[in-house]
Amino acid sequence: MKTRKLTGAVLLWLWMSAGAGATTTTPSSPEQVPSFTVTRMSEPPTIDGVIDAVEWQEALAIGGVADQSTDMSKPLIPRPTTFLLGWDPDHMYFASRTYIKQGYKPYIPVGRSHGLAYVWDDALELNWHPMGANVPAENKANSYKWFLNALGFIGDTSRLAVGQQFKSWNPQFVIEARLTEPGSAPDGGRWWEMEMRATTEDFELDGPHQAGDQWKIMLGINHFPGWMQARVPCRGPYLDPHGYNVMTLAEETPAVQVTMESLSNLATDGTASITVGAYNPANEPADLSLSIDIASVIQRDETLHVPPGQRVDYRLD
Repeated sequence: MKTRKLTGAVLLWLWMSAGAGATTTTPSSPEQVPSFTVTRMSEPPTIDGVIDAVEWQEALAIGGVADQSTDMSKPLIPRPTTFLLGWDPDHMYFASRTYIKQGYKPYIPVGRSHGLAYVWDDALELNWHPMGANVPAENKANSYKWFLNALGFIGDTSRLAVGQQFKSWNPQFVIEARLTEPGSAPDGGRWWEMEMRATTEDFELDGPHQAGDQWKIMLGINHFPGWMQARVPCRGPYLDPHGYNVMTLAEETPAVQVTMESLSNLATDGTASITVGAYNPANEPADLSLSIDIASVIQRDETLHVPPGQRVDYRLD
């Protein structure tokens, strides 16, 4: 049997996300900033706005975002949000699901066509910095920032280089988005779902992705419904990738999915409301050591035994 261990970076995400209910403002240290391992996808997902569990089973999933403006001192925002990431040599695959409360219609005052999404929209705010072997020498310091709103439109596409925001970056992402039926989410709400496919050319790369490549990424979400900015915890400002989450591409390793899709969490009612799932794409079994420490309140050490080609979930309420 091949033994594989869940990386410490994913475990730190569990600790930070549910531990955001501290009552004092304490800047996050480098080891508290999540990092991710993203497994190569053997089959590309269909980009139709429907996040199919089987199509995305080989992707990384990260759930639970926190208010970025309070330096992690406030509770998790009770708006379940999940980001999914995958790759193959020619593409990056990205998806997101967020909770829409009953009766709410996403607010899009600006970005009602391609290229116009902006800070006022209910939208994702993203900044990705490729650092792999396929980055041209002259682009090593470049990162790429954009808004992706609830209609699936992007805007304010910016190449961040030499301290400037260059607006000549023009990615041709394939994006589809939708709202699920009322009542399909907790308390009569709905889910907003979005799927995206990006080519290597979209990020001005000169070759295929490969295992071992790294990216620094910021995964943020704005509004839905009020004026609020949240993100997977990073260090530093939105336009500086130095403190972003580090994403490492891998293959032949289990895909880990950490989801928090309940309206409850440790800060609201004392429950963890976390599911850790692992899908094993390899031809032999895998053991994943899982160590969870949530704000020193909930602590668990478990081993997930994952047969070949199957998924195993561990639910922590």
